[in-house]
Amino acid sequence: MRTTALKRQERIGIDSKYEQEGKVQFVIDAVYAMAHALHNMQRDLCPELSGICPDMDLAGGKKLLKYIRSVGFNGEQATVWWRGSGS
Repeated sequence: MRTTALKRQERIGIDSKYEQEGKVQFVIDAVYAMAHALHNMQRDLCPELSGICPDMDLAGGKKLLKYIRSVGFNGEQATVWWRGSGS
């Protein structure tokens, strides 16, 4: 596969006809939520390491879900946080 560098005129600018699909911000926020959850989990379970430790590797989905539900941050369009119902 041949890769070429973007030329200046190929960038998305103010006068571009590009229109982002309306749901993209939700995907971006979901990726950030997972990243924050994994970061917090790693910090709690593996404080002395920069990577994944055995405790994190064996933590399982229920523990990860707990971390996901505790995430809060300023997202693309709004503040992201989970209500008691998990949504």
